[in-house]
Order: sequence, then structure tokens, then C-alpha cells
Amino acid sequence: MFLPKINLPNKLVLLRIVAAVVVIALFVVLDLENFISRLVIATIFGAACFTDWLDGHLARTLEQKTVFGEVFDPLADKVLVTSILIFLALSVAPWLVAISLCVPFRDYIVNGIRLVHAKTEYSPQIAADRHGKIKTAVQMSIIPVAILAWHPVITIATVIISAALAVWSGFLYVRSSKIQLK
Repeated sequence: MFLPKINLPNKLVLLRIVAAVVVIALFVVLDLENFISRLVIATIFGAACFTDWLDGHLARTLEQKTVFGEVFDPLADKVLVTSILIFLALSVAPWLVAISLCVPFRDYIVNGIRLVHAKTEYSPQIAADRHGKIKTAVQMSIIPVAILAWHPVITIATVIISAALAVWSGFLYVRSSKIQLK
């Protein structure tokens, strides 16, 4: 059996990654002008987002925190949110894709800082900060609205809000990091 000893919170993290692939596939194969198709996509996306809260809650209450969960939980969030934002942006205009790329750009910088921290005496600072959690919660809340509404103005607002939150939380994360650029 694949990963037989993996705990439930980590299985939920892996499920979120699989759900991201499913949602992307559905974006490609379903008729997005059909409300039921969008409802299916938004429901799967919403359920995947719920696992973000659930895996953390279970890991804490069952005392099953792991390094795998600490590293892959935020990566699963990024795969889910970023891929859908890019697909939403593509549905409106190519210039919107450029704005949506602020989200993974921020994530690469934050992950780079985390890697530096892991290699230095600052290794305890690997977890997401409050601003990153707010960014993710807002993104996970507004993306289903954009999917269901399927209106260019709402999609543009969703991508711009997501990008602005990414830049804001990324700036605060960089500012608070103790990385020395020598």
C-alpha cells in the first residue's frame, strides 16, 4: 500500500494536492459556461480548502504534527490556490495572468527564506505567520465566489485581491525574517 504508515493529517495534505489536480482537470474538460459544472468545481475546491483547516486541527489535537505536514501543508495550499488563480486569470485575459503570478513569486521568496532558516540557527521560523494565514484564508474564500459567478469583473477582483495579499504578506514575512544577505 502507498505510504501505509502515514497519519490522517498528512493523508489530508496529500488529498488536497490530488484535489488540486482534479480541479485543474475539471477546468479543462467541463463546460465552464454551465453553472452545474462550476458548482462541481467550486465544491471540490471548497472541500479541499476545508482539509487545510482539518489537517491542522487533527495534527494538533491528536498530537500528530510531523515535519512532512509542516513542509507539505503550505505547499498543498499553494498548489491548490495558485493553479486555480492562474486558470481564472486565463479565462479573462493574458495580462491578468501576469498579475496572478505575483502569488507564486511571493511563495518562492517565502520558501527560499524558510530554506535559509532551515540551514541556519534560525531554523525554528519555518511555520506560516499570521499574515500568510490571513492571505490563504481570504484566497480560499473568494476563489469559489469567482468560480461560481464566472464574471470577468469578479475574476479580475479575485486575482488582484489575491495578488495584493500575496505581496503584502510576503513583504511582511521578508521584513520580519532575520536573514542576513552577506
